Amino acid sequence: MASGVGDGAERLGRLAGKMALVTGASQGIGAATAKVFAREGADLVLHWYDGEKEVDKVAEECVAMGATCRLVHSDFSTREGVEHLTSQIDRGGIRLDVLVNNAYFPGDLKFPGSYDGWQRTLDVNLTAVAHLCFWALENMVNGGSVINITSIQSIFSGEYSWAYGATKSAIEQFTKRLVFEGGPKGIRANTIRPGLVITDRNRSRWYEDEPERLEFISDIYPLRRVGEPVDIANVCAFLASDESSFISGASIAADGGLSVVNAALGGWYAHELRLTEEAGRQDGK
Repeated sequence: MASGVGDGAERLGRLAGKMALVTGASQGIGAATAKVFAREGADLVLHWYDGEKEVDKVAEECVAMGATCRLVHSDFSTREGVEHLTSQIDRGGIRLDVLVNNAYFPGDLKFPGSYDGWQRTLDVNLTAVAHLCFWALENMVNGGSVINITSIQSIFSGEYSWAYGATKSAIEQFTKRLVFEGGPKGIRANTIRPGLVITDRNRSRWYEDEPERLEFISDIYPLRRVGEPVDIANVCAFLASDESSFISGASIAADGGLSVVNAALGGWYAHELRLTEEAGRQDGK
């Protein structure tokens, strides 16, 4: 477990004195969450699978803000990978106050995809998350906050969502059950459902060659923009803080209003389809 230590000065902020584990912390939402948590006074354990240079940079920024920062590399597609992370924390005598399950695998994009791709998506997005939550119930001896990052695709299917969407839906339901197990121990559990969040990786992969595509998607959102990682990180900070001490079992849509748009478009589509069918019957088709 690599580590960095802040300057030891007294730290202020909503998360001062809290220890947080953030998974998938090398980029995107995980990296932004780590930096917001450090700014708010938390100490950190950062999990990463790929992006060693990126996570080192994230850790450097967190340490510069005074945080103690430990790095753990592991592969969540295997039981051994999950247990490697938890054992490193346990052996270090670390007691968590916050767990942010952010790491994910996107899965095969086209239907039906491969058996191995489907299985890896379930292993990383669902099984690893579940077992980290089970472990956190024992590790968080002074209560705490579990934050599971899901997706708008947990409630609205997309062309490429298949295994990914199925795992995110499962985590929504799993978290509701976790509320009952964690509640008596003072452990809260909530989910955050992001809409499209632009990171350095997906911007270069999907949108740099087609900037008009991102502009088109942004126009669908009521706020006329897609999300940035810090938008989700700020919600994580709220759920990690004592300001949300009476919130458990919530699923927060941090999607710029897209879930409302999806509902509206779905209603419009059903209405148009019904009119078309009625017109067809009237025409004797």
